[in-house]
Amino acid sequence: IEPGPDRPVMIESFRLSPSQADSYEKCPRRYVLERRLRLGDATSVYSHFGELTHDVLERAEREVIGSGLRHAPLPRVIEIVDEVWDGADFGTSELNDAWRRKASEMLQKLYENWPGKGEPVEVELDVESEIAGVRWVGRIDRLEKTDSGYRVVDYKSGTRAPTKDEAAESIQLAFYTLAVEQTKGDVVASEMWFPRANTK
Repeated sequence: IEPGPDRPVMIESFRLSPSQADSYEKCPRRYVLERRLRLGDATSVYSHFGELTHDVLERAEREVIGSGLRHAPLPRVIEIVDEVWDGADFGTSELNDAWRRKASEMLQKLYENWPGKGEPVEVELDVESEIAGVRWVGRIDRLEKTDSGYRVVDYKSGTRAPTKDEAAESIQLAFYTLAVEQTKGDVVASEMWFPRANTK
């Protein structure tokens, strides 16, 4: 067997996202295989579900930016679920319907127990920052403006919420907080919302 190309996997200058940093922290070898060599598994149904629900939330909340509302009305959100799920592919129509019901239930729970304290000013906000010579990039799901400052929100579609200690050590929230403070102003809170879990 001929040897592969003799070039480094990691180059001197590259961009790093919080999810990549989390992956590296857990297992550097797995990070290289999945993130640099692209040898990971195919997209799972759970990640597909997360992408679709994020799409719903982005579209719904973008509609109310500047309106003075804290969030979109639930009936409109469910309409958008139906629109987004027209392009879903979970393998069969029955599975598509089952995951659509999960999305509707999750979003109903979120909107009926809305945890946000301010008004949305940005959704799916791309942010960058250079830290110790490394260019970090990410995308904030939701940025709220409160009387005290900005609130960073990261939506999660999983069923297990982290403990407070785990959330306090989140690389993702730390980077988002730093990026917003560098470009916009004080951040009063950075939160993960887990509407499918018992807590956020």
